[in-house]
Amino acid sequence: MRTPHPFRKSLLLTVLAVLMAAFVGCSSEVSVGVVVSDDGAGKVYGEKVRNAIDLALDEINAEPPAGKTVTVIYKNDESKPDVAVNVTKELIETDGVDMIIGGLLSDVALAMAPVCEEAEVILLSPTASAPELSQAGDWIFRNFPSDITEGTSMAQFARDATVEQVVVFSVKSSWGVALKNVFTERFEDSYRKVVGTFEFEDGASAEELRGLVDQAKELNPQGIYLIAYSKQLNELLSALDEAGVEAVLMSTSAVTEEIPRWAGEAAELLVYPQPPFDPESDEPQVKAFVEAYRSRFGSAPDTYAAHAYDAMKIMAHAIGESGTGNGPAVRSAMNRMNEFEAVSGKSIFDRNGDVNQIPRLFIIKDGQSIPYKGFVEDGGFLSVPQL
Repeated sequence: MRTPHPFRKSLLLTVLAVLMAAFVGCSSEVSVGVVVSDDGAGKVYGEKVRNAIDLALDEINAEPPAGKTVTVIYKNDESKPDVAVNVTKELIETDGVDMIIGGLLSDVALAMAPVCEEAEVILLSPTASAPELSQAGDWIFRNFPSDITEGTSMAQFARDATVEQVVVFSVKSSWGVALKNVFTERFEDSYRKVVGTFEFEDGASAEELRGLVDQAKELNPQGIYLIAYSKQLNELLSALDEAGVEAVLMSTSAVTEEIPRWAGEAAELLVYPQPPFDPESDEPQVKAFVEAYRSRFGSAPDTYAAHAYDAMKIMAHAIGESGTGNGPAVRSAMNRMNEFEAVSGKSIFDRNGDVNQIPRLFIIKDGQSIPYKGFVEDGGFLSVPQL
């Protein structure tokens, strides 16, 4: 049998590739991988993300983008980067997806990013905030603000509150390190210092954290910045309360509605930032989302649910704009996206695949999270210990 001429063979392969791409593009169904945390540190966010994506998916398929039904393939990363890499490869190599939403934790998203970048598969994280993700590649996006914005806002808050000496507690992760570094850089000057930094492993015991709190108490800080996921944040707040530490308490956007319930009085007057999603907004789109979420799941959505809902809607919008489920075409549509009206705030991707959202400050008062601005307007104030 005569061997095909190399040029003809190459041409044949090219034609087959084009036909296969056209076939995929013409398919009436588009699959999106979703990597969530059903276990570990990210579990408290995982359920909310699943709920919001399921809600968005039903709305999307009521009017399919470009006539294409969108399906979701869920994978559990267990809040572990190595597991996330494995399930990402499964989604790409076995399930054949061209786009993935996830991961929820920064370390997980950063582990997934090179896999997606090499395979030229879109990765859109609804919650990861580590600054390094900005440089992770041309196929990597997120609709949650970077830690640079959050760390800067908390440093400015501490300055405005006339706090001069701060102790930082930080989980050992890319997220924790980034926030610690940004806060320290923006806070310190000739008058203001971070007088102690205490790092701990994700999963550190309550006893270990109490030991760190005892060391921090000896430094007599005026402010304490807590960079921890919900479980350990609760344990740190309880340990600070038990040790009788009096200081302005600050934390991160990782604070969830469970914290005032879990920590009780120990969480009182904790100040923390959140992206600009406002569940009390009168905006029709936001009201519709909040009502639909509350009706279906029995509670109001938080910022993580809002960003996950938006991530699914952004992906569907890009599919509709591109008219295909083909990855490169969808990525181009995402890069062209101009002021997508998301429930969490306008989403416009910059050249690094980031969005720019300015956080709002909240404070826990009488067991409830309320806007910090309203707290001050009602006569509330924070007592800063004297040096």
